[in-house]
Amino acid sequence: MSKRQLGAALRRLRQAANLTGDEVARRLEWSGPKISNIETARVTTHPNDVRLLLDLYGVRSEDERALLLELCRGSRMPGWWQRYGNKALQNWANQHIGLEDAATSIRYFGVDLVDGPLQISDYARSVISAGSPGHSGQDIDKSVQLRAERREHFLANGSPLWGVLDEAVIRRTVGGPAVMRQQIDFLVEACGLPHVTLQVLPFAAGAHAAMGTAFRIQTFDDGSSIVYVENLTSAQYLERASDIKKYSVAFDFLRAVALSPDESVTLMKKVAKGL
Repeated sequence: MSKRQLGAALRRLRQAANLTGDEVARRLEWSGPKISNIETARVTTHPNDVRLLLDLYGVRSEDERALLLELCRGSRMPGWWQRYGNKALQNWANQHIGLEDAATSIRYFGVDLVDGPLQISDYARSVISAGSPGHSGQDIDKSVQLRAERREHFLANGSPLWGVLDEAVIRRTVGGPAVMRQQIDFLVEACGLPHVTLQVLPFAAGAHAAMGTAFRIQTFDDGSSIVYVENLTSAQYLERASDIKKYSVAFDFLRAVALSPDESVTLMKKVAKGL
């Protein structure tokens, strides 16, 4: 959380100084994306960089400087997920879970896959094994353990999640009928939690505004949002206002044409019973 708070504070100070990110990067001879990465908490910031930014923004108050430097030091502490190592957690996933941990709300559209924090371990193992054919059993075990701990964190302390699942998510038999039945049962159980709302987008809905594109919109306590779109080897973090608006409108359309939460639970139970 401190990384996100630091980025938001530095963005406010930059704006108060009437400077764009490109202007700051040019004056400090930094790469263009560095300012954006700091302000959106995608990188860990060194205290020396914070000092340079505070000098450029004209922050002279010792108390304010000390507070922001303390936030910086706190943001450099490793998250719970980082102890699993790089083989269990790709670089873009490292950023993603950190941002997930800091989010105050999450909107998610799934095309053919249950969202990570809602995957049971046997389902996760099947997904991870299919996507990592060259990995050892030990590496896959670590990835499954990571996903299980991520699930427990989300269930206990997670931000409100509103998910729209294409019907393919519950129809695709991942891990075999028994595993898929348990996974759907878990989704039904999760729907009873106060911070989880799930809707199923039925095949009968036809064409829609997000065909073929799974995405997440994560909102934070400073009111900012990021759209997260993942592919096989990397992920995109979209933060332009026009991108946020387009994905938000698409999500609102999906919610409108999907089954209601109660109807979705009924369909999930029917599919599970048929497995």
